[in-house]
Parts: sequence; C-alpha cells; structure tokens
Amino acid sequence: MQASPKPWERPLARVKQTRSSAFSGAAFVIEALILLVFLAACLALFMSMFGTANEIGVENTRQEQAITLAANEAELFAADPTGSFGAHEVSVATGLAGRTATSASPETEIFTVRCDVTPEAMAAGTLYRALITITFEGETLYSLQTAHYVSDTESEVA
Repeated sequence: MQASPKPWERPLARVKQTRSSAFSGAAFVIEALILLVFLAACLALFMSMFGTANEIGVENTRQEQAITLAANEAELFAADPTGSFGAHEVSVATGLAGRTATSASPETEIFTVRCDVTPEAMAAGTLYRALITITFEGETLYSLQTAHYVSDTESEVA
C-alpha cells in the first residue's frame, strides 16, 4: 500500500512534470532547426551540382558544334583545296546563348572558322595542307589538320 502524496508535496510533483514537458518541447524545436539546417545544406549542394552539370553540358554542346563545323570545312577543303579559304564567321542555332530558346526562335551563337592553307610543291604535283581552327569568343574549341594532294595531271584534266 502506497501512501498518497501529502497536500504540500502535490505542487512539487506538478512542477517536476512541467519542467520535463518543457524540456521535451525545446528538444523538438532544436531537432527541427538542426533538420532544417541539414536540409538547406543538402539543397545548396544539389543546386551547385546541377549548375555545374549544366555548364559542362553547355561546353560539350559547343565542342560538338565546333567538331561539326571543322568536319564541314575539311570536306570543303577536300573538294577544292585551291579555293579561297581564310577566316569567316558561322552562326549556329544552338539554343544555348540565352537558354530560353523556343522552336520558333532558336538562340544562335557565332563561331569563327579559320582555314589556313599552305601549298607545298612536290615532284609530280602539289600537296595542300590545311589547319582548320574553330574559336568561340576568343577561345579555341577545336583544331584539325588535313592535307590533300593534287597531281599535275589532275589539274590539267580539270
């Protein structure tokens, strides 16, 4: 048989109970704040990762465009190595400039294509060497070297 608390001990029991419930509420608030800070840090990390991935994707798309332009210029050079070559600008619809392009109005970027041709006389013809360089905003994205031999009999037939 347990004795009931005396009337003057009852308020003390209530005070102990109130203190433990107040500590429980404070612990919940602290845990919620820690969780919020952790969530914000994770969100910032993921946003940084996605931003970096987007920039890498843009660079890769520009590199792909540069390779395509260099291949096109090499085909033109192979078709007629004696033609007039030099530097010219090419506008490519990539959709990357403002990143707000629609199919009706794609964004364009300007690439500079430079083809330097040097002829080299050989015993039975001429060897034309070409250095094709693609630049974007002053930065060289891709460079390609190619050569085409034209014999003296081919130039007489043509």
